[in-house]
Amino acid sequence: KDFPAILRVLHAAGGKPLPITSSSSSCNLTIIAWDGVYLDARLQQTTVNMVAASRVEIEVVCGEYGIFSLESSGVILMNVLVYERSPTGAALKPAVTDAELAAIVRPWYLSDLQSSSLSIDSTYAVSINQDDKNQSECGFWIGAGSNCSAGVDSLSCPFAQFEGQRGLTVSPYSSDHKLVSFTGAINEWTLYGQGSAFHPLHVHVNHFQIQSSSGGAEDYYRPGQWRDTIPPIANELVFRFVAADFTGETILHCHFQRHEDLGMMDSYLVTDPVTYAAFNTGAPTTAPSIAPSTAPNISPTPSPTVLAASSSSSGGVDVMVLGISVGAGIVLLAVLAGGYYVYGQDGGGGGSGGEAKRKGVSPVPTHDPAAGAGAGAARGNMEMVCVGGEAGGSLDELELGAQPVGKEHKKKEHKKHKKHKRDT
Repeated sequence: KDFPAILRVLHAAGGKPLPITSSSSSCNLTIIAWDGVYLDARLQQTTVNMVAASRVEIEVVCGEYGIFSLESSGVILMNVLVYERSPTGAALKPAVTDAELAAIVRPWYLSDLQSSSLSIDSTYAVSINQDDKNQSECGFWIGAGSNCSAGVDSLSCPFAQFEGQRGLTVSPYSSDHKLVSFTGAINEWTLYGQGSAFHPLHVHVNHFQIQSSSGGAEDYYRPGQWRDTIPPIANELVFRFVAADFTGETILHCHFQRHEDLGMMDSYLVTDPVTYAAFNTGAPTTAPSIAPSTAPNISPTPSPTVLAASSSSSGGVDVMVLGISVGAGIVLLAVLAGGYYVYGQDGGGGGSGGEAKRKGVSPVPTHDPAAGAGAGAARGNMEMVCVGGEAGGSLDELELGAQPVGKEHKKKEHKKHKKHKRDT
């Protein structure tokens, strides 16, 4: 009694809000942190309104002893047993004070951004909506661009279901009118809640600080709070954040699982300051690279060994398939009407078998560590190589290195293949 218990609550449900209340008026609920960031001062609320993926730390203090409960819309979440005094006689920690919260040292990217004299590096607008007035196939989308105040699909606020990854270059974002920012930039976003229901909007990587709202949001968020997941209720909300440390494509989405699966998602790009400056001035730029500084070390690949061969004729078209062992893997040589196509691992330098040859057979590419600077070095991908003779050439002329594939050899291999298939 009269001493706090601190509850750390994660709302992990996929599709419903979670308003938390106490069954007893003698139990006060005081929020001391949202989404992993402590508040500057205690915030007592009768109802703690959580949305999917939000996290909150609640200090519960009851002025009477007995058994009470924390509830959500009449459903009991947990029972609370309150003793009249400490059952062990141990000293109990008093409630967290405003002075303790204000004294917390925050990292630089969580410095207060509420000053009106602050220089803003980039602005952006987001409209999150659920209806079908913009002819969305499923009725779930996010609009984002330079101006979304009208809440309709437009050039300044394109509404669309997310089509997938845009990548690390600037052009896919600029062509879609999406935000391009840079590390260290102060960003100001205006968020417009639309439609008949609010959604839990989650922005990846960077927490944002709420600056203002047009009203009706006090039960959900307050100016000065740092959040990463909020409900865009039917109003206008402004928040700011610093794009700290990490470059790359960054996601924002509705955290109702079904809604995000239906495309209620978008992305923006955080790049480095040099690339951003070049993008803004039109100067030439190179896309940020995440490639390793040195090429990976690839072990030499052993020379291929023919495992089996089979041939057949259908409609006058000769077809042969060879199974070739290359290290631990198997590749195929398929021969179609005299045009031979090798599918193999190109781990070597420059692709010695990578050009079409008329009459005769090109060797199968093998790995050459000494040719590491070649065009094919360290690629490690699968490559199609065209080899073989004239159209309509005889299959009997095919050789793989010193391995003949004549009529008698084909018969032997065919018998082996049938026996192997039967044994298997």
